[in-house]
Amino acid sequence: MNDTGTLEGLLGRITILRLEVVFRATCQGRLPAFLGSSLRGALGLSLRRVTCVLKDQACDSCMMGHRCPYAYLFETPRPPGSIRLRGQRTIPHPMI
Repeated sequence: MNDTGTLEGLLGRITILRLEVVFRATCQGRLPAFLGSSLRGALGLSLRRVTCVLKDQACDSCMMGHRCPYAYLFETPRPPGSIRLRGQRTIPHPMI
């Protein structure tokens, strides 16, 4: 609890979006052992290709890092001026 006496005041607003994605194979093949990691990686790579303004720059030094959907989901930067997790360069990622 914080000084307002509410848990919401301590945690802020939490937004949860639950998505269900269905894939259908168009041909025969073998799936990798760690399919979830492979799909997450493919999503990240595709999202970065589509949204990245400065293709050759690392997210942590990019001027768009705090406004970029890819960086927010996969390399979540600590918000500027945040006192929480101040010893960390990134914070826990919102997409699992």
